[in-house]
Amino acid sequence: VNVGHKYHIIACSEGAYPSKKSLEHQFQTISPETIKKLPKDAFGNPILSSLNISNILANELNLREDLKKEFKKNGVEFECRSVVLGHTMRAGTPNSFDRILGLRFGLKAMSLVLEGDFGKMVSLQGTDITTFPLSEGVKKKYVKKDSDKIELRDLLVTIRYKSKES
Repeated sequence: VNVGHKYHIIACSEGAYPSKKSLEHQFQTISPETIKKLPKDAFGNPILSSLNISNILANELNLREDLKKEFKKNGVEFECRSVVLGHTMRAGTPNSFDRILGLRFGLKAMSLVLEGDFGKMVSLQGTDITTFPLSEGVKKKYVKKDSDKIELRDLLVTIRYKSKES
């Protein structure tokens, strides 16, 4: 908390599988019995997505008064929520592209952590997973006047207003 930042992010994959050791800690929501009761895939493995781990994690963290006090002590407001990125990025439910993209982002992010290469974000450039310095990402961006993005914006505005006329 006390690292000079007002915001922190925890990323959680729905495929995260709790280890026996993690189940021994203060995480009471998921038990080995709960995992045994999960539906199985064609290979007999539990279908972990039905656990909705990100919601469970957010709920567990929101119950932690010690965390709230620690954040408040450092002048940081505490809020924890679960977000489905596919919906956020495309305004639709996640599809296979989103799920694979999430894996690709996670793999690249983890390799950055393992390499000690911080201060970067993972991004999609065309079909390639790349990294980008956060310091560059927060700078104001300009779009060239002859960019197809301007043409796309104008087209979308036209479509929006025409749909209101009908």
